[in-house]
Amino acid sequence: MAERSAQRLAHTDDAAEATRIRALTLAETDIAHRLRQLRLRAARSAGIERAELEEEVETEALAGQALMTALQTPSLRLDSTGVVVVSGRSPEQDGCA
Repeated sequence: MAERSAQRLAHTDDAAEATRIRALTLAETDIAHRLRQLRLRAARSAGIERAELEEEVETEALAGQALMTALQTPSLRLDSTGVVVVSGRSPEQDGCA
């Protein structure tokens, strides 16, 4: 078990990079597919519906760019911390209530 863990740690950078590349590839494909669908719908629409779909294309493109940026430069931020106490006794039994 320890040897397997050591091997995983030794290859962590490779695994992380492979995961990042895979995520970028999938996201790029999904974004392009979604934008293509919206553009085709907009091209076949008219009036208000067309204008709404064109606006949605712009929104989706911006969201896609933000997603790609986040995947290219991932970061982890701690938003909050907390403690969970599991006990077989109530606070009254401990004299805390």
